[in-house]
Amino acid sequence: MPLLYTKNLRREFGGIIAVADVNFEVYKDSITGLIGPNGAGKTTLFNNITGLDFPTSGFVFFKGDDITELPAYKITRSGIARTFQNIRLFKEMTVFENVMIGRHFRSNNPVLAKNRPLNFLMGRLFTKQEEKDIYYNSLKWLDFFNLLDMRDEYSKNLPYGKQRELEIARALATEPELIFLDEPAAGMNPQETDQLMKTIKRIRDLGVTVVLIEHDMKLVMNICDTITVLNYGSKIAEGTPGQIQNNKDVIEAYLGKSDD
Repeated sequence: MPLLYTKNLRREFGGIIAVADVNFEVYKDSITGLIGPNGAGKTTLFNNITGLDFPTSGFVFFKGDDITELPAYKITRSGIARTFQNIRLFKEMTVFENVMIGRHFRSNNPVLAKNRPLNFLMGRLFTKQEEKDIYYNSLKWLDFFNLLDMRDEYSKNLPYGKQRELEIARALATEPELIFLDEPAAGMNPQETDQLMKTIKRIRDLGVTVVLIEHDMKLVMNICDTITVLNYGSKIAEGTPGQIQNNKDVIEAYLGKSDD
């Protein structure tokens, strides 16, 4: 059974169909690519899965549960994290503070939140424990991305590639089972892209399933186990990198169709 799947997911904006009844599957411990020309509906599909937008019809299931109408924060708590095409760091906060925010989201104690008397009696004890947990887990992710030496730097001052890594680190600090990366290689030079490929594989090796939107075909073909292709909101192909490279519908979507 897929870790996550959509069933006839559709998103309309007035008379425009951005996502047309798409069935999309993601399997545990895999790296799945979602590709297609500009305007194909890739980010809209991401947004409908992660709760930043809601489908016109259809369903999203995660670990067998219907999460279609859950808001973004509840989807994050369920074990799904994401990054964005345009980097959304807290620019005036340090590298360490950015990651701590992601970890803080996971550390809130649900028992205390629902029990005011217990919160009053045990609040200080749990608060100290949570602060310790946030601190050391944030250090762990900074170390994973080799950002420890930059921990006190404002995030806005980081090189572009490091800002990308920091955003992924913040998402991973929520301890997700599944992470969506929206064009993680956008704006990176070849050296940074090669490093990103290694990083994504390391993330998968930690037991975090990865889904990515990407226009860098070298990256997609080198690291993805399966690839789904969208065009004009519809799924036109699904398969291994080798199958996608030789699919005539995919070639036509990217290169056009000969008049002959």
